[in-house]
Amino acid sequence: MKNARNAAVCRAARRISRRLEATLLTTALLVMSGVVQIAGATPARVVTGTCAPKDERSDRLIANFKAFVSKNDMAGTIMKKTDGLAGVTPSQVALVTDNAICAKAAIAFDKKQLKKRSNYTLYVVSLGSSYAVEDTVMLQRGFETADIYDGKWTLIDVRQIHS
Repeated sequence: MKNARNAAVCRAARRISRRLEATLLTTALLVMSGVVQIAGATPARVVTGTCAPKDERSDRLIANFKAFVSKNDMAGTIMKKTDGLAGVTPSQVALVTDNAICAKAAIAFDKKQLKKRSNYTLYVVSLGSSYAVEDTVMLQRGFETADIYDGKWTLIDVRQIHS
């Protein structure tokens, strides 16, 4: 009888031991998985931006947008409405020199870039409560584009800037 009881106790101890072993193994795997995920997580990139100075290129950008918001034909009216610029007048088109605004522009601009950078120098033009943003790094002369953002830095459109 003692041997049967000892055998039953031994079997029970082995079952508990196996359960404990499985629980410990599962816990260890979960902890290791969490450590790997934390170690592999990339920290948030910091994107900074500064305002480009007034120059020939900024003058061309401003002239282009003043001409655009001045259009009163059907095509111009439709394009201005599509870009959220229907009520903007030429007097509301100006070069931005506030680096706080240019920093916000850089963060918004960076979101759509394939080749990310940590710092951007941008031409930012106020268009009423919206903004036009052009990078100082130009791919090729004659293929300049400016991104139009609303006041919450949501991309609205990309416009080609004609020389």
